[in-house]
Amino acid sequence: MSLDEASRAGQTHVLDWWLIKFREGRVPVLRFSYRALQFQSYESGVKSLRWWLRSGLLFEDKLGVVSVWRYCYLEQFDLVEMLVAGGVPVTFSPVFRPSVPIDVRRTDAQVVQGIEQWWQRRAQMMKGVTVESVPSTATLYERQLVHALECRWTKLVTSSMHWQPHVVNCKK
Repeated sequence: MSLDEASRAGQTHVLDWWLIKFREGRVPVLRFSYRALQFQSYESGVKSLRWWLRSGLLFEDKLGVVSVWRYCYLEQFDLVEMLVAGGVPVTFSPVFRPSVPIDVRRTDAQVVQGIEQWWQRRAQMMKGVTVESVPSTATLYERQLVHALECRWTKLVTSSMHWQPHVVNCKK
């Protein structure tokens, strides 16, 4: 089983095994691709994302910026928040590849509307909060969410059907 397959299925014990073999030098390189983040279910996504963030492998140059379009399409916004909180650069631009199943029942405009509603809910919760006003007891996750708000993610589209590439890299 490859890293991509194990990640998609949320099998973190297999991912741990691969990482141990890599660190022992038994595997010369860990091969994974964007498919590793195309989860089979929400639950497997949460488990695998936690593993990827803990491992530090998401910062490999070959993966680059992670497209969160699919998570937004499936309304799994907390997976987006996990990536941002982990300092992973993300883009809201859709990435269409033959191997990525896209359900055509939802239009781009509907997905955009879902992203905007999620962002407004998140912004309402954080209203008036700045990085400087976050208490020192706040978690790293809370601090990075506030920083993301300050990065002004809100300009995601130039029109309802035309996406412009928008990268969020909120390392601070």
